Amino acid sequence: MANRVTWALIVVVVAAATAEAQSSAPKTLTYGDWTVVRSTDGDDLIAATGQDSDKLLGYRCFTARGQCVHTILMATKCDDGANYPVLINASGGSLTVTCLCSNNDGSYELIPTDWDAFHGMLTDSTGYVGFAIPLADGRFKVVRFSLKGVKQAMDAAETAIRRVDTSEYH
Repeated sequence: MANRVTWALIVVVVAAATAEAQSSAPKTLTYGDWTVVRSTDGDDLIAATGQDSDKLLGYRCFTARGQCVHTILMATKCDDGANYPVLINASGGSLTVTCLCSNNDGSYELIPTDWDAFHGMLTDSTGYVGFAIPLADGRFKVVRFSLKGVKQAMDAAETAIRRVDTSEYH
């Protein structure tokens, strides 16, 4: 995927959230535990929520392509281009999806290859979503993210990239 979400996304989300009160800050919208900001290049919209300072569940909508991708960012190394099974659990049920590892200058992200199943799990659930990601040493890394505001945040990002007049970004 030519345009991949990088760890810079974390910096953008954190910086935008802390600088929201400043008049020079980029427009930031908050829906529950999710934040929507413009990408650093100003072209795309990113809806994201975090856990601690090094884990992020994101949804980046590309204006040029009119499409969005989900991504899980965390401080765990994976093999670039390799596929990993990820167990997902939420109030809407459990499922395993294959995710593609992307190494962006030493920052690692997992991009689900089954967009529909992943997206459905987020939009059909409430409370929290948990991910169990296998590690090389036989253990699992487990991360959880709040779903409070996920539907509104993703809708805001999708609406803005379609340049709909009702978008809060126009």
